Amino acid sequence: MKKVESGRFDESIRPDLAAVDRPSAAIAHAVGPVRKVELPERPAAALFDIVERWPQGEFVYVGADGRETVETYRQVWNRATQILAGLRASGLQPGVPVILQLAQSQDFTAAFWACLMGGFIAVPLGPRLERLQHVLDRLPLAFILTDDSRVASIQTVLSLNEENKGEDDKGRDSSQERLRQCLLLIERLFSFGQATDFYKPARDELALYLSSSGTTGRAKLITFDAKTLSYRLLGNSIRLPEQSADQPPKVSLGWLPLSSISGLRRVLPRSAKAIHLATEAVLENPTLWLDQVQKHRVTHAGVSNFFLAMLTEQLENGSQRWDLSSLQRLTMGGETIVAKTVRRAIALLSNHQLSTDILYPVYGLSECGVIARAGDAPLRIAETADDACVKIGLPALNHAIRIVDSQNAVVTEGVIGHIQAKGPTMTAGYLNSPDQNKALFTEDGWLNTGDMGFLEAGCLAVTGREKDIIIINALNIHSQEIEAVVDQVSGVLSGYTAACGVRQTDSDTDELLICFHPDAFDPVHLAALINEIRQQVAAQLGVNPAYVVALEKS
Repeated sequence: MKKVESGRFDESIRPDLAAVDRPSAAIAHAVGPVRKVELPERPAAALFDIVERWPQGEFVYVGADGRETVETYRQVWNRATQILAGLRASGLQPGVPVILQLAQSQDFTAAFWACLMGGFIAVPLGPRLERLQHVLDRLPLAFILTDDSRVASIQTVLSLNEENKGEDDKGRDSSQERLRQCLLLIERLFSFGQATDFYKPARDELALYLSSSGTTGRAKLITFDAKTLSYRLLGNSIRLPEQSADQPPKVSLGWLPLSSISGLRRVLPRSAKAIHLATEAVLENPTLWLDQVQKHRVTHAGVSNFFLAMLTEQLENGSQRWDLSSLQRLTMGGETIVAKTVRRAIALLSNHQLSTDILYPVYGLSECGVIARAGDAPLRIAETADDACVKIGLPALNHAIRIVDSQNAVVTEGVIGHIQAKGPTMTAGYLNSPDQNKALFTEDGWLNTGDMGFLEAGCLAVTGREKDIIIINALNIHSQEIEAVVDQVSGVLSGYTAACGVRQTDSDTDELLICFHPDAFDPVHLAALINEIRQQVAAQLGVNPAYVVALEKS
């Protein structure tokens, strides 16, 4: 079976956190709680266990048109074993990459389960065909599992890839033969019965390629071996707690793409009812999220700073009321948390019976999983100043975090530096990308997150991305700092500000460009607003913006 590539992150330097000396409180190095996590020998065993214990559990998929599709865990299991039988009948062997390009969420769930059961390397992808082209460049022998609604457009992509081959490549296999071999229609996989034997992977076998675009926009493939994937998705945390008679069942709601690592967690049975709302529907109308909370009495959901900003705008311009009293926990992550945005959103949502002490921040990346979380203490957003960085929490279970300077030396607590992490959820690296892997991992085995932040009493606060640092006259400023100042100016709609550095060809320093969205485009009002932005940025940060541009929301 295909193992992780040479030159990848070395398993031997994953830390035994139980043996790590607790660092001095003055050093920006924190270790989370340590506990053994039971991992299944066969992924199918973990799925079957939850299906057996929670036969009444169900997935609810809400499409862009508002229509709901409901499947019990048992029904997903049955369809997944049929898909597995069909894939085997099509000649697929363990270790083969299978690109998932499926229009229906319920098909995606069953297909992903089948990949876990059969030892195929799942490659979940969204609907964008240009991403498929980039992935096929890296995985020319991958199989594509799709459906009738997408087969014509995918065949076009495959044909274009063949036309773009060099002369030396064209003789390696026939274009038409390759089309027949690699393209699998899910509708044709259900006539081979149900698989009853399931694959047992070795711990270092590749199990997942997760597509992530880099700065060039071309797809990078984040690799995960079987052990890491099992830890992230199938560890003993998948076991649902027994519900007492007086407790409402856990009902979760998500809307991020199923092709993301957060989305993959949505297609595993972690609650009595798991609802997935189509991503495009939420982006078009955020209040659909409120509709689902009210309709299904959702208890657990995830939000981001951007999502709360969108929701705030809708609530300020509407008069409809929702009952959100069922919500017990809102996990918040995915980007820097802006206290002013969150406070404004929670204040509005509290008018719809939402508790104000309900937010639980988390921090992580696709490459390293969740490495810091709030734990059992909710974020007291009312106690957080507008200009302060919101603290996320302590390192997650079996993880460690440190903050280093540009020479990779650990700094002291309170000093902003580069966030690095260690733990069992980290990727093995990017597929066939030695230069990128060298930048991703340090020589002593820590993963570079690409984010900046600091530790205080062991708690992580994130200040922004490394690439978001703007250097003006030797002064380093985070774009988030500038955006926070602009967002506080009366007349600027919060959450739609962007600050970046631009440099003339003959200049050795950046100039500051600020784009914002005003509450009105009246010329007199706009001129006064731009002048106020310039004054506030100069007064608070000591920088004079070169360009201040008012833009409509896209």
